[in-house]
Amino acid sequence: MFADSSHKSEFLCLYCILILATFWVTEALPPAVTSMLPIFMFPALGILDTELTCMCYFRETTMMFVGSLIVAITIEYSGLHVRFALKCLLLIGSSHRRLSAGLFLVTMFISMWITNTAATAMMAPIVTAILQTLEEEGMCKYFRTSPESVPATIPKPSRTTLCYFLGIAYSASIGGTGTYVGTGTNLSARDQIEKFFPNSLPAFHRWMAVAIPPMLVDIGCLWVWMNFLFLGLLWKGGCDPEIRETLLESKQRRREMEKTIRKVIEEKYAALGPIRWNEVLTGLVFVLCVFLWLLRAPQVIPGWADRIVDLSYMNDPSLPQKNNTVLKKKYRMKDAGAAFFVDLLLFTLPGTPLFLHFCNPKANKVPGSKGPALVVWEVVQQRMPWGLIFVIGCGFAIAEASSVSGMSSMIGSYLAALRHVPQFWIVFICCFMATNITEFTSNVAVLNILGPVIGSMGLELDMNGAYLFVPVAICCSFSFMLPVGTPPNAVVAGMANIRTEDMIIAGTGPTVFTLISTTVFVHLLSGPLFTEHNVS
Repeated sequence: MFADSSHKSEFLCLYCILILATFWVTEALPPAVTSMLPIFMFPALGILDTELTCMCYFRETTMMFVGSLIVAITIEYSGLHVRFALKCLLLIGSSHRRLSAGLFLVTMFISMWITNTAATAMMAPIVTAILQTLEEEGMCKYFRTSPESVPATIPKPSRTTLCYFLGIAYSASIGGTGTYVGTGTNLSARDQIEKFFPNSLPAFHRWMAVAIPPMLVDIGCLWVWMNFLFLGLLWKGGCDPEIRETLLESKQRRREMEKTIRKVIEEKYAALGPIRWNEVLTGLVFVLCVFLWLLRAPQVIPGWADRIVDLSYMNDPSLPQKNNTVLKKKYRMKDAGAAFFVDLLLFTLPGTPLFLHFCNPKANKVPGSKGPALVVWEVVQQRMPWGLIFVIGCGFAIAEASSVSGMSSMIGSYLAALRHVPQFWIVFICCFMATNITEFTSNVAVLNILGPVIGSMGLELDMNGAYLFVPVAICCSFSFMLPVGTPPNAVVAGMANIRTEDMIIAGTGPTVFTLISTTVFVHLLSGPLFTEHNVS
């Protein structure tokens, strides 16, 4: 069965990965169900035992993902993200140029902390309300029936509609790359870096320092591209007739349009009412969570994780200082601990100020029961993407199996010929592959497939693990050309009847400039930020 019987376990592991890749790409089974196959396949083929395989599904990174999602769900439950988005739009401005910039920036920032799907689903109704009101005023068209449509009754979205809806979907995908918790792909990369390159794992703030500069450049390029393609920037032929007339008409007409847009946003903001207790408290807890992640192990100063846990008893005089440091890092509190501390606060702190009435001497104002917490388990249970936990865990199991079976070493030996190729071009080729494959399947699944190959290649070529994995993980999120590539694309395609050909045309630009900016910025910033001393 095997050409080389000495590599039987390696080829069995490769066979399992090919089966998983085929099922993920073709979606013969739901991605979460496909991700359960290693629990059976690895023990059955003698690659990993059942206990070790199951342990891979619930590592510290998996728990950090769950903990950060509970924080995101609480923010959605409180409605704080909607208030923040509307307020930002009011501050940025109401012209088409400023409105598109505001929508893109707000969606990007929110997607850094909650899922890109939730960020897109939150912003889409705001865009719908604005476009419908402008259509009533004769300032733009929401839909424009196309004679080529089949059937002809299906309306074709106007260019203005395409600009706003595709813009928020792309902004959500770009924003998710800025932090570890922005998307499951980043956390999957974090675990694989720790698996293959334990001395190269970047801390939370160092990931942000590398990922945010290209993210900001990408969002700026996205604004220019979408305005050029759909809103008449630099050429008036690329926009709808109503927008073209507005651009050519007097300042008074443009001011009327801006007032109309601002009125819609103000009405939506006023409908929220005054800021509530749970929104304020949720915002404070969220800020606390971010600071705990940033200051856990900042390297420049002692982190709080080193101060609250006394590990001095682990000092062994017979061991070198470096060995003692590594031993302490093994037992140090990590980001999942901070996330679940914050989660306990969210499940404990009151969601209403009813408890203040318990001290009220007037008996008729004493509440009859306790109020709800900032979030309740029923809400978390309903909104948690449980299937994604299995997809992420499957990636960890694949990484473990590829290492134990020797598949990583075998692939690495085959890739040794790349030693003479400049590292920048190796990273660029890996990012190019990730960007293209992710158009057809889940971004986490793509990293699960490429992770063992990238890890083994990095070890063989003696490359820094973070320098190799971070840009590839970021590029796995850049699916812009197909509705099936990522949930934000599917959300806006369904709401605005966006055709695949329109998405391919609009997504070509972001696909190119995100690939270039990511590889260039990571190459420039990796030297000072990704070193062996930056272990989290």
